[in-house]
Amino acid sequence: MQFTTQSNCRPRLKNDAFTNDDLTQLFADYADKSLGDPEFKQKCINIVNRGNGKNQFKKNELGAKITATKNRAVALKTAQDFILAGMGLGV
Repeated sequence: MQFTTQSNCRPRLKNDAFTNDDLTQLFADYADKSLGDPEFKQKCINIVNRGNGKNQFKKNELGAKITATKNRAVALKTAQDFILAGMGLGV
């Protein structure tokens, strides 16, 4: 199996919506056991909706994936990948 990613490391967005602080906060929220799964999933969905991308269909698709998962780690990975892609890191 061969994995593909974007061919260069240049950010695709001119105005990044996300910073390292957003990624740090996402992991802090994940580690916070007092934050229930529905609240954590909503934070992940808010991150996706805050992105600069104009593809609302893709955002809705990711939001549905986060909502449907029973695994908190899947919600984390989905939001994390969205942040990293928004930073131009090609995931």
